[in-house]
Amino acid sequence: MDRPWLVQDLVWMLGSLCQVNRIPFDPTLVAQRYPPPHTEVTFTEAATALGFKVGRCDTDERKLSALTFPLVALFRSGGIEKPPGDAQGTGLETARLALIIKADEERLLYFRAPGNSAETMPVAEFSNRFEPAVLLVSHEAVAVTPDDELWSRESEKFGFRWFIPELLKHKPVWRDVLFGSLVLQLVGLTTPLFTQVIIDKVVVHQTQSTLVAIAVGLAMFLLFNAFLTWLRQYLIL
Repeated sequence: MDRPWLVQDLVWMLGSLCQVNRIPFDPTLVAQRYPPPHTEVTFTEAATALGFKVGRCDTDERKLSALTFPLVALFRSGGIEKPPGDAQGTGLETARLALIIKADEERLLYFRAPGNSAETMPVAEFSNRFEPAVLLVSHEAVAVTPDDELWSRESEKFGFRWFIPELLKHKPVWRDVLFGSLVLQLVGLTTPLFTQVIIDKVVVHQTQSTLVAIAVGLAMFLLFNAFLTWLRQYLIL
């Protein structure tokens, strides 16, 4: 498998595997990240980056129908029509790929890169048309943690009832928030009281010392009110 691969075959193969496993795939990004020449090593690196496991297997040692599908196979030299010339400037004959989807005792089903038409062939002809070594490709399953399972169960029954247990989990915080809100409401009553005192005492009796004391007290209450408002918002967040 040391023959170079065509870039369109490499991108098609990766895109097909991602499509089968429902994985997002950007062919432009892959072509930019992995410049030619492309080989089996390039495919392995790109597939691993996409979350696949790639292993090499010799079909002479194992029965084809017993392998895990899909798998990547290379046509033998002269086994398929190839574009003329050296496509990648390596001086080597370019390898062509096939994605084998299924195989039984008699026939196998495969797609020839970079096409979209399924083809079949007798299993007995596999060794004549393909290289004996194939690449087994499987997608790594994402491990599910207990927190993910809990979130999945709670998401299924999401509704107004969902908020009650969530709020009860933070009872100390809500207690502090409610206490702060009560204090803010009481502090808010000081403004009209100070206004009434100014009208009754300062305006009527023209006592500037009382006005200064009321102004200092009102400033302190406003600062205290601003601090409690910030603290309540912080606790809610």
